[in-house]
Amino acid sequence: VELKKQLFQLNEVGKRRNRSRRTLWAHRMWVMQLARQDVAMQEHIFALRRRTLFLLSILE
Repeated sequence: VELKKQLFQLNEVGKRRNRSRRTLWAHRMWVMQLARQDVAMQEHIFALRRRTLFLLSILE
């Protein structure tokens, strides 16, 4: 009976660990996606800034 209890506990711990690993992976993917969006946004802002500087230089 004691062995069964230990096996059950091990199984529960394993399930919990798997779940946390999955959420960790999902979180990592989410962070990667955010980082990608951030980079795209920075490039967009950079392009806009360059265009504005270009227009300003034409106006002068």
